[in-house]
Amino acid sequence: MPWLARGRPTPTPPLTTDALVAQALAPLAPQLAAITVLLPLAVVAQTLLPVLHRLVACCWDVPAETPPHDRPFGLLTQSLAMAQQALTTFTQSRLWWAHAPDPAQRHRTEGCWRLGTALAGLLHVGGTVFDVTVTLPAVPAWNPLQEPLLAWLLAHQAHGVLPTPTVTWPPGRGRRHQALGALAASLVLTPEDLGRLTLPVARELWAFLGGDPDPSNLFRQLLGRPAMPDLTALPSPQPSFAAQVLSMLAQCCQDGTLRVNQVPGQVFVHDDVTLVVVPAALDAVRQRLAPTGVRLPGNTLVFTALAAAGSVLGTPGQNVVKAVFPRAGTPPVTLAVLRLPHALLWGATPPPPYGGPIQLDLPAEAAVEPTPAPASVAAP
Repeated sequence: MPWLARGRPTPTPPLTTDALVAQALAPLAPQLAAITVLLPLAVVAQTLLPVLHRLVACCWDVPAETPPHDRPFGLLTQSLAMAQQALTTFTQSRLWWAHAPDPAQRHRTEGCWRLGTALAGLLHVGGTVFDVTVTLPAVPAWNPLQEPLLAWLLAHQAHGVLPTPTVTWPPGRGRRHQALGALAASLVLTPEDLGRLTLPVARELWAFLGGDPDPSNLFRQLLGRPAMPDLTALPSPQPSFAAQVLSMLAQCCQDGTLRVNQVPGQVFVHDDVTLVVVPAALDAVRQRLAPTGVRLPGNTLVFTALAAAGSVLGTPGQNVVKAVFPRAGTPPVTLAVLRLPHALLWGATPPPPYGGPIQLDLPAEAAVEPTPAPASVAAP
């Protein structure tokens, strides 16, 4: 190789928004799984994940607290925690029935109210971006109304590294951001997002984010009440039970406890679903949950609970299917798997799919099974 070519520095590829957002969300996959399991599958991909992607880009690593209690990505972490709290309280209570007194209306609109609840939690403290001042040397301060914080930082990256800004807080912080939630929401919600909520839910959400003190506002009630700590004591435990399993399953995928896209392995990314090998993957989940005092029932009950919560494809009793992995020159490998939507384990950015072919032996009715229809999010 010529000397001049050897002497040139290796170019560093520029950072991208998608890669950085995926990096920020990766450690939060268990929390995201606990949220998505309480939502209709259709709205997770259509609305929740795109909104979350825009929220991460908007606030990036803004802390949620003033020094010395501040920490990077504090606002994002707190937003996900509040969304989980609000959805858990929604599931455990009948507060929202006041907005849909007719049972048929409740059936039609529950998905909309669940989505509104998740967005209320995610965006409740979003007005913080208007409380802080973010600066870099020799450039104008960041203006949230002009561009997301991540885009602003990317515009000033050097050699593939984001600059480190200075974040300052104004005196009297703690009241103003609560009245600016609606303004912050306008930065991440699209007209299509609001349309999926329907007018009654969107109106309730906007009043809450705008600081309306009405104590009867549903989202103010949900976020003002702490979630019940013992989810297993609920009369209908399936959603929270599934959330426990999915949260630990996502964590095992993220930290390498489960082998992904390897034969033999426990998890395979395939087309529009992630295949989870059973019972091997559940055995790992059991081992991780045991020290916390959680004892899972038999596999059949676990499968049924996941199916009842809408977390796996297929009807209860037909969730486990055969996955055949053809291999040149050797016999194929056949594994029993559950099919889960990518978002429940990976958020918005699943890993690349498995590199080889996979043949699924589906039941006759599941062979043409679409992603569950958003029947519960129809307009009232």
